[in-house]
Amino acid sequence: MNERLRQVRARIDALRPLNAFITLTGEVGDGDMVAVEDVIDVAGLVTSCGARLPGATAAGRDAAVVARARAAGALIVGKTNLEPWAFGVTSDNPHWGDVRHPIDPLRSPGGSSGGAAVAVAAGLCNWAMGTDTGGSVRLPAALCGVVGLKPSWGLVQLTGVAPLAPSLDTLGIFAPDLATAMQALAVVAGRPDLAELSQHQEHAPLHLATPAGWVGELDSAVGDTWMHVLPSLVPVVLPERKQLARTAMTILLHEAYAVHASRLGQHPQVFTAALRESLLRGAAISAQDHAVALQAKVAARQAVEQAMAGYDALVLPTADRVAPLRGAPIAPGSLTRFTMPFNLTGQPAISLPAATTGLPTAIQLVGRFGQDAALLVVASRFVRALRQP
Repeated sequence: MNERLRQVRARIDALRPLNAFITLTGEVGDGDMVAVEDVIDVAGLVTSCGARLPGATAAGRDAAVVARARAAGALIVGKTNLEPWAFGVTSDNPHWGDVRHPIDPLRSPGGSSGGAAVAVAAGLCNWAMGTDTGGSVRLPAALCGVVGLKPSWGLVQLTGVAPLAPSLDTLGIFAPDLATAMQALAVVAGRPDLAELSQHQEHAPLHLATPAGWVGELDSAVGDTWMHVLPSLVPVVLPERKQLARTAMTILLHEAYAVHASRLGQHPQVFTAALRESLLRGAAISAQDHAVALQAKVAARQAVEQAMAGYDALVLPTADRVAPLRGAPIAPGSLTRFTMPFNLTGQPAISLPAATTGLPTAIQLVGRFGQDAALLVVASRFVRALRQP
């Protein structure tokens, strides 16, 4: 075992109270040390999805994204903890223990992919993979102070990744910095061009917009970060945020129930009471309502991209607050109000940590659907401004 890997493994052991991992591996190598959310298959390991399913067996083969990471020389250090079945915003887990915030253990790291965010923030890996269906990469990235990248829907192959809502699911990246996130996305997407930033627009002015009327009711720390960014933004009219969220939730709940209906009937104990309630709400959504929501999904993307005409990206906070205290009441949809709309539209979005002296805050950039490389060019320039207090 090389010294770098030995040090990381020792650090993982020392920071076990963070509960970032469900399973650790003994893999050795000289490449990037990658953590994988435990909804992603790794050959020889059980994919728990954050629960304890009776009779669960080890995956027979790697997920496509894991195979691509290995082909690039990466080794898998472990599978990260999460909110059960990747559904929630806290990463509280009654089966494997709650994930703890890397700065303040009294606070939530966000979810559902909190273990992956914590693993990166605490230096337990080079980068990590997680899933994002309503903000589950970007939210914990924002609360833990790391980069969280959600690519365009469909860009990254999801073979071997446990579904939640296939019409919204994406495979995203956690990284300590933008350059690492770009390299990681290039690997898992099989798109080397995503790691090669074009310089031809380096000196052209950025044209950035923000959704008019969307951003408000921020806590003081996020508000300070937002006021630093806001003067450079032009307000544009987008579809109403709450309507986008309602459409997304219709799709999510209907499809999540379809994914879990059999398991819910056979093994209800592997679901929390809150998740069982949510899934049963999905059971009450008709196929017709789901079809209407899918049509609205297409219309929403068209409307948002039309509003973005002439602008390089949309800019808004990732979350409306810093990491909340564990156990504090969280109104449904409040922590994902700036993230879930872009799961509906399928656009690429990235959460960038801002310069702060306290708990992390973050700004989200949203690009056009399928133009992930262009968004990364914009983000690479925008991040410089975020480093300025």
